[in-house]
Amino acid sequence: MDREFDGKVAFITGAGHGMARATSVMFAASGANLGLIDSNADELAEVTDACRAAGATVVSRVVDQSSSAEVNDVVGAIHDELGRIDVAAHIAGVYPRANVVDTTDEHWARVIGTNLTGTFNLCRAVVPIMTAQGGGSIINVSSPAAFRGHSGMSAYSASKGGIESFSRTLAVEAAPVRVNVVSPGSTAKTSRPAADATDAPEPRPFAVPLARMAWPEEVAEVICWLGSARSSYITGQVLQIDGGGAAL
Repeated sequence: MDREFDGKVAFITGAGHGMARATSVMFAASGANLGLIDSNADELAEVTDACRAAGATVVSRVVDQSSSAEVNDVVGAIHDELGRIDVAAHIAGVYPRANVVDTTDEHWARVIGTNLTGTFNLCRAVVPIMTAQGGGSIINVSSPAAFRGHSGMSAYSASKGGIESFSRTLAVEAAPVRVNVVSPGSTAKTSRPAADATDAPEPRPFAVPLARMAWPEEVAEVICWLGSARSSYITGQVLQIDGGGAAL
């Protein structure tokens, strides 16, 4: 794999599973050193080992991303130990379901705190570092739920809509730091099989033109591209990775 991130540092949240794990391993294989956080210690340890096996120097911490103090501490530690932060991908998120009338204060606070406030905490912590370096790339993660109504997803939808609006504003404020959003549709939880395998992701729970879920690596490819110099004139955008669902 091309080592386009040699000498670069990527910071990834929710790194222990799914598309965030795939993104972490892809950055490592492309030469990046990594700062990784997750709330699950076992999953974080596993992805840390995988990234080190790919040759990356890794700083990993179990962090509650809704806590600004914890996020500030880990961003400082990553910067101190690895010397810079070139890419920040905020991928972690929670999506418990509840109708509006059944949504408790605790449910709302958890979803907004993890998804939206977590995004704010990460961005506020890394922008000054990237600005001092002369630039960087932030990639936040939204969802089609930001613009399409789904029963039981009010808190989640609000958090994802907020991420998109916040990211557009930050792209204006933080330039030349670039800020973009990826909006994946349903994504398989397991990694893509070898090229000669016949496995396919499960069908989407609702119709999309490509008639399947995404592999985590298909989302990771877009995140890594947005973190690279190949997307150097792109900021303030929301990229749909949904098999064409947004076109329906």
